[in-house]
Amino acid sequence: MVKAWYMNDNDSEDQRSERHLSPQRFVSLDELSEKSGVLYYAINADDYEAEGKLATIRAERGYTYSDSLECCPEKLDNYLEKIKS
Repeated sequence: MVKAWYMNDNDSEDQRSERHLSPQRFVSLDELSEKSGVLYYAINADDYEAEGKLATIRAERGYTYSDSLECCPEKLDNYLEKIKS
């Protein structure tokens, strides 16, 4: 399930927190797409290669590249310093 929401402007709050407005204000997937161009696809992360859905999306949209980013303390030098900026 995907959830998207408007965030508060509290820069002193940990950027890893959800930073909801009070009261919370959620955004529908249609509104997210209309306002930001973000598209949502449900893909089985455990079996995406065999499922073929990602390959189909990439072909339909003309994507010829891919990137992988692991952002965690074990994989990214100076992780804690980088997430603060």
